[in-house]
Amino acid sequence: HGFGRLPSGCYMHFDPRAQQEVLAQIRRSIPSQWAEIAKLLREPQLAGLTLDGFLRATDVELADVYAAKRS
Repeated sequence: HGFGRLPSGCYMHFDPRAQQEVLAQIRRSIPSQWAEIAKLLREPQLAGLTLDGFLRATDVELADVYAAKRS
């Protein structure tokens, strides 16, 4: 639970403390500041994606894209 993008057939098991630490590190690596999100949008491999595709590829939250009434 919490790791939705493992290849089929893969299994990871962490003790609860290790799982919390790993998930916290992952969350910190996902950009939430607009400058970081905008930088991702300029990357060639992400530039042509739809909004849905961009969110899936980067794990950025929709709320972070629309924060401060941006669109």
